[in-house]
Amino acid sequence: MSDTYAKIPQPFQNIGCQDLLKEAISNCGWVRKQHFASKLKLFRWPKVYMILSRGCIYYFRNEYCKTASGKFSLFGFNTVARATEVSDGEAMYAFKINHTHPEEFKSYLFACSSEKEMKEWMKCIKEELKIANDSGKRDGDYYYTDGFMHKQTPEAQGSSADSGFGPSADGDTTSISYKDIEESIYDDPTSFQPPSDYGLYAKKADEASDDEDIPNEPPPVPPRLANADPNPKTKRKKKRKKKKEKMDELDQLPDISKVAVSRTESAAKLQADAISAEMKNMFGKEKQKSTESEPSSTTSRNKKQPSVEPPEVEDVDEEEEEEDDGDKYWQSIHFEGEKEKASEIIRDIGENGVFLVRNGDDGGKVLVVFADNMPKKYKVNCKDNEYFIATAGPHAETLEEMLFEYFMTDLPNTTVKLTTPFQLHPSQQ
Repeated sequence: MSDTYAKIPQPFQNIGCQDLLKEAISNCGWVRKQHFASKLKLFRWPKVYMILSRGCIYYFRNEYCKTASGKFSLFGFNTVARATEVSDGEAMYAFKINHTHPEEFKSYLFACSSEKEMKEWMKCIKEELKIANDSGKRDGDYYYTDGFMHKQTPEAQGSSADSGFGPSADGDTTSISYKDIEESIYDDPTSFQPPSDYGLYAKKADEASDDEDIPNEPPPVPPRLANADPNPKTKRKKKRKKKKEKMDELDQLPDISKVAVSRTESAAKLQADAISAEMKNMFGKEKQKSTESEPSSTTSRNKKQPSVEPPEVEDVDEEEEEEDDGDKYWQSIHFEGEKEKASEIIRDIGENGVFLVRNGDDGGKVLVVFADNMPKKYKVNCKDNEYFIATAGPHAETLEEMLFEYFMTDLPNTTVKLTTPFQLHPSQQ
């Protein structure tokens, strides 16, 4: 590794969230991170626990994770600013950490729950940006105290206090302006010249913390097949029967036209009585008698047949559509074919967590998943009406429920979790 890297703050490669919190940190807490869900071609903002420590940023799925979902050094980044390109409808109080060479190195976007929280994060990140980049372009000796790097000269020790980013005498930090926070570290970003192998270094470090490392949303909860009819034809017949029953209920409704005709006179009388009472209050008894002497006009005005609304019918189609989506998802895990072909499909996709379920030689099921650069096979056991892969691992009453657990739990002998059924992978569409 280049000697230059000895002067660049580097993130710990393997550290849990709780262990990192014991180190010198500048800020920590829950934020939302922009994540590009390539499959859906849209942005989303999953919640992450972020820690700012010694010129580096780490983010975890939660505060108890043993491994960071992502981490990167602030060396080479130029500004932290409000993300005006993000609409309020997409994410409120978003800010962006911009690289000096945005065409070569990606920027990071985060969002907070309030403007005060966003400003505090921006202030802390700006201070760490100064520290991280000063360490990359100065030759002096530096040391860390309380999460901040200082040069061992009076001038450098005083520079942080003179920068305007430390708390004031009364502890107020809200008076710091956005103009000061969003000011560039480098007046001329092109003046930052990365080392010759910085691009490869940055790719290696940042790719490990790419957005793709944030786990995808879990799959639909699998149906309780143990309590349902496993025959799809029977299920479809039941749905058609349910629809027919709803239609029969509609057929049994009374004839609206006949009901309207039979109720015309009574409806007219009720309305006439209501008008009579209102006129009595407005004009007294004399006006009331005048109105009651002309019932025929009132009746004629109410010859229009009142509408009788049918009772609301439960929307069966929407409910069935959700069931069908879940059924289709879990049906897409199965592969009918030779075991060699199954392994070939998973190998060609070559993406961690993509999986299928094929038939085993003994009549059981075998899970094939891409992990550790190869297709891995796991025999699915069924004992005492429970499915499981490892005795110490998740057990469930159905195959789908057992696989569902492995979307949140590492598979045996690897750190990979299930992500996508092979039939739903973009390469198979």
